[in-house]
Amino acid sequence: MNKKNIFISGLSALIILSFIVIIFYVFSVAQNKYNLKNISVLTDKGEYEIGEELKVKIKNSTDETLCFSSCYPYYIERKDGVWDRYRYQDCPKENITDKCINPQEVKAFELIIPELIKGNHRLSIGACVNCGLNEIFKADKNLISNQFIVK
Repeated sequence: MNKKNIFISGLSALIILSFIVIIFYVFSVAQNKYNLKNISVLTDKGEYEIGEELKVKIKNSTDETLCFSSCYPYYIERKDGVWDRYRYQDCPKENITDKCINPQEVKAFELIIPELIKGNHRLSIGACVNCGLNEIFKADKNLISNQFIVK
């Protein structure tokens, strides 16, 4: 191999490596901006009986305000191979942003476990990012809680 071929091969490798580094950088920046790892949704226990109170804490470790729906601030999902959401009635009122969590804050709420099929469950919580109170709600993120068992 002559010096010209070695130079072209080295330059090609450098260009490819630079391209890969740029792709990883762009991906990591985008992922951090919309990263759900900076938001935790945790229930107070791992098992519940029907009719029992479930307490959940949402910790917002992002630099964005997260707001929730006035109609359905959460959905309950059941795992039966895949995650299936229980059917909910249509909201009888306008779906607006109701409560918000500012950056670096924690919000807690409680719910009573309704009549559910026994097994693995989780909460699915839609959130809009940097929206204001009383605006039309449109979920930008879907926050998922830890799994819990309904006995």
